[in-house]
Amino acid sequence: MLNEFIIFHISMSICYLIYGFLRKEKIKAINEFILVFMIPLLGIGHLILIKLIGTQIKDSTHILNSYKEYIREKNKIFYGEGVNLSQKINTISMEEALIYNTNREKRQLLLNILKGDYSQNVSILKSALKDEDSETSHYAASALMRIKGELDKNLQLKEIEYEKNKDSMEIMKEYIRIVKKYMESGLLDQFTYYKYRSIYLNLLKIILSKEKSNLYYEEKINYEIEVGNYQEARAYCEEYLKNFTLEEGAYLSYMKLYYNLGDYKGLYENINLLKNSFVRLSPKGLNILRFWMERTKHV
Repeated sequence: MLNEFIIFHISMSICYLIYGFLRKEKIKAINEFILVFMIPLLGIGHLILIKLIGTQIKDSTHILNSYKEYIREKNKIFYGEGVNLSQKINTISMEEALIYNTNREKRQLLLNILKGDYSQNVSILKSALKDEDSETSHYAASALMRIKGELDKNLQLKEIEYEKNKDSMEIMKEYIRIVKKYMESGLLDQFTYYKYRSIYLNLLKIILSKEKSNLYYEEKINYEIEVGNYQEARAYCEEYLKNFTLEEGAYLSYMKLYYNLGDYKGLYENINLLKNSFVRLSPKGLNILRFWMERTKHV
């Protein structure tokens, strides 16, 4: 009986070594062979357990990467990130025009931009700053300075107005709108952005203490997640869901939080809540729900 076990153990160890060589992992195969050979049964059991755990971690990492790619390609098309698709296409076309057109055509393009709402074309103007044609880059620099000047002026006026009328919800909402526009202008240095992000979060807190709004809840949660203040984000997720049980945004905000925390258990519990609710899903919500439901086997 003992001899049969020894023969079986040696045969199994050699098979494991050959399997490792076939995978072109010779050094790793030799190390694992020594472990399997020196510790009968327990050695191979230990390796199998490690490989199973490693596979689960690999699958989880793949899910996160897939979701990031999915959100990048799909979610932005809908209202999730507030992207105007036709505007995005036009922006790309104009950026290409700055690369391939003649200097005269590029200057005319910038002049046309300056005649309209050029604050919507900051990325194009930034690209034009690097143009080899000095006149084109000069137009772009002038436009960016004008945009920044107007934003600063509008912000200062609203700040003064808000300081004098802090109890006015109408003025507060206008002020927070200007702060958000200022933050998202793409013209702020990191320190200034962080400063106004903090102001923005505080304004959202004040507004939500007086008026329950799904829009402001989502803004508050998104920026708390961006800051990394997950405890605060969780508190507002709970409040959002309590006040807007039939709004998909309440569930999607929770999903975003759990996704950033890497909490799959919480994520799928929330998905099941959404599936069993009476919420009417938008295209964005439906696509995100389908994405995660297809990956339940990994959890």
